[in-house]
Amino acid sequence: MPAIPTIEPVKQRHRALYLAVRDELMRQVREGGFPPGSQLPSERDLTESLGVSRVILREALRVLEEDGVLARRHGVGTFVNEAQKLFTSALEVNLGLTEIIEQNGASPGTTLLRCDEIDAPDIAERLGRKDGRVLRIERVRTADARPVAYTVDYVSPDDLSIESLASLERESLYALLERHGRFIASASARIVPVRAGYNISATLGLSPDAVMLMIEQVDLDAEGRPLVYSCEYHLRGAFEFTISRVRPSREGNEAGSGRVGPKTAQ
Repeated sequence: MPAIPTIEPVKQRHRALYLAVRDELMRQVREGGFPPGSQLPSERDLTESLGVSRVILREALRVLEEDGVLARRHGVGTFVNEAQKLFTSALEVNLGLTEIIEQNGASPGTTLLRCDEIDAPDIAERLGRKDGRVLRIERVRTADARPVAYTVDYVSPDDLSIESLASLERESLYALLERHGRFIASASARIVPVRAGYNISATLGLSPDAVMLMIEQVDLDAEGRPLVYSCEYHLRGAFEFTISRVRPSREGNEAGSGRVGPKTAQ
């Protein structure tokens, strides 16, 4: 097994120390110290080399496993996964997950599809409905058969029927809406890190404390009528989102564009 440089003792709280261990192991993976497919040294050897306790080491290994970097084989050991494809997308363009996956050269899929009509007054209000009824669509999204996201979408029964949602096993929600004459023109969104919680963790096989990137979004048609309210939970290590930003213009600064503040993510 390759030798591991010792991490200097860090007198900080538990979370900071395990993150330092995670970063050190990740650095070695990136630099080829632990190539894809290789087995890590035993926990005893790692704790001695890194100068940390088994509790700290196991927390770091857990995070790397949730990120898809490592895989633990019961009774065998911990191995470095083969390099996984990172799906990139620019936030200035409002693309669905199906489109993002396809543009990155992978095959989109769905391993879970649950659809029902529910009473959800707060969500119905976001969709401009007053009777409180909405269609809820829960899916696990895959890329080349690899789970990459958990999504929950809400649409109005005026726009789609519950029966029509069965086609989401083979097509995107955006494509289904377009087939029914509903076209998305713009969107407003917010992006926040969240913990998986028990429902998502049980669905994806993660720890409830696993951190995911959540995009909450409302899609609008050309007249500004809301068509979809969605929450997308992306696995860490699966997606990379980018955005172009400009500095606000100042008096006498010809390089400024006149825009004040960052662009709205869509």
